[in-house]
Amino acid sequence: MTLAFRELRYVRCKVDDIATTADFAEQMFGMMCEGRTETGALFRADKRFYSLCIATDMPSAIGFSVGRAADLDEYAQAFGDAGHDVTWLDGDDASRRIIKRGISVPTPNGVRLEIVWRHMESGQPFHGGRHTGLNGFSAVQLACADIDANTAFWENVPGLDVSDYAGRAQFMTIGGSHHQVALYPSDEDGVLGAIWQVETLDNVMRHWHYMRDRQVPIAHGPGRQPTSDAVFLSLRTPAGFLMSYATEMSAPPELGPRQFRDEARSHCQWGSPAEMPEFKGERS
Repeated sequence: MTLAFRELRYVRCKVDDIATTADFAEQMFGMMCEGRTETGALFRADKRFYSLCIATDMPSAIGFSVGRAADLDEYAQAFGDAGHDVTWLDGDDASRRIIKRGISVPTPNGVRLEIVWRHMESGQPFHGGRHTGLNGFSAVQLACADIDANTAFWENVPGLDVSDYAGRAQFMTIGGSHHQVALYPSDEDGVLGAIWQVETLDNVMRHWHYMRDRQVPIAHGPGRQPTSDAVFLSLRTPAGFLMSYATEMSAPPELGPRQFRDEARSHCQWGSPAEMPEFKGERS
């Protein structure tokens, strides 16, 4: 296909309880709430109107944007030809996502891929409740019981390229930065976590001290990812998925994907302890 996504727009995580996860995202992680109801909440970290959505009545999803309405038609045709069920996002479905129109396709691990057009930007500068250094949305991490099926899905119609391997974990990119989607072998399917960019390494370390002082459990980090060169800190939300701060990622390797060993050091070269088996090389 000649079509290409413009950028990663959002992650949506289905939760059982809005209040506790929303409070964590806003008050602890430092995002800016752009709307909250009994069944959902939207949070901003940069120019996007939102990059995190939590909902009790919508499935988990990853949103990528396209530049033309015609791109939606072409993607819908391509997914249909490949045997995937395509749902159009119009009317109330589009309004709730703050888009003009889109399509939704199931992925092998149960998370929906949503391709959206004329997504809302915010005309106001981002400012959270405290200084966080947040300035972008980097990547979504997916837990995959069938890593091969998920790799084939993302490589086929969406057209993502593998930038690196760590054991059987795979980092996939649309270009620009090292990856926007990371696939991890797992005993379960779903959204493992998501990564938001911060301005400097100092921001990551300040968050580490801030969370430690407040006894917020650290899931992984602080550490440096050997594949993307990003320094990161990962926190477990009350809903179970991870929210991470990270510095800017490197570009995809010029000579093609590299193979890193199937071990914890391939996910953090600093050797920070990880509570998640997906970051220990234990599910490959």
